[in-house]
Amino acid sequence: MKNVLLLVHADPGQEARFQAALDLTRALGGHLTCVDVFVPQVIADNYYMGSGSAWAMAEGHDAERRHGAQYRERLATEDVAWDWVDATGGLGGRIEDEAGLADVIVTSREADRLFEPNLQRVTEDVVLRRNQPVVAVPGDCTGIDWHGRALVAWDGSDPAMAALRGTTPMLALAADVELFEVDDRLAGPSAEEAARYLSRHGVPSTIERVHSLHRATAGLIEDRADATGAAYVVMGAYGHNRVRERFLGGVTHQMVRGSRHPLVLAH
Repeated sequence: MKNVLLLVHADPGQEARFQAALDLTRALGGHLTCVDVFVPQVIADNYYMGSGSAWAMAEGHDAERRHGAQYRERLATEDVAWDWVDATGGLGGRIEDEAGLADVIVTSREADRLFEPNLQRVTEDVVLRRNQPVVAVPGDCTGIDWHGRALVAWDGSDPAMAALRGTTPMLALAADVELFEVDDRLAGPSAEEAARYLSRHGVPSTIERVHSLHRATAGLIEDRADATGAAYVVMGAYGHNRVRERFLGGVTHQMVRGSRHPLVLAH
């Protein structure tokens, strides 16, 4: 794992994901690719606003490029290898287009805001459509200690296995790895089997298993991350149908919407 792809866009989550991506690139001794996406605002042309929409689009493009220039100036003083890609289109689509040779993708989890893309939904789309792990950063994140403690939410599902395989090089950096299993695992490998998988890659881990007692799994994961001082949480995304999770409040949906911790997601 060496190639880190970062979404660059003028939105409230930019600084948080910039810091997280820098920390990860340094920890991996890797290369950072910044994809600066300009999203044209769709403005309805009419008899009175024919030239106004063109002006607004040009102004928005200039603002995005000024925003990107500020981050390029900062990167020039950082101790990481990097390159820059300018792109136009939808955030999710352009990230997916550029992610072919990325090992990990860094995005945000900011909620809906007026005239801004829904970054929570963008993150969910990228997780479902790409094979790489996606680091989903909360808006108040000031950096991630990739050498700190990692919590792996384990349920034996295909997405959980994909997340464990995809993040093993990342977990190898951690001072401590805990596999956290809630008692609602119905099938698939146990946490002990997951621990043996990690051990074959030279990654020691411990196991914590709890009974839900009818508490929401997302809340149990959050509480455990708090209790262990986890720097981030690794978890499989959308073990159930995404639409079903959105309407019934599945674990992925709840974590992406409300977690206080950086998430590393895979499907």
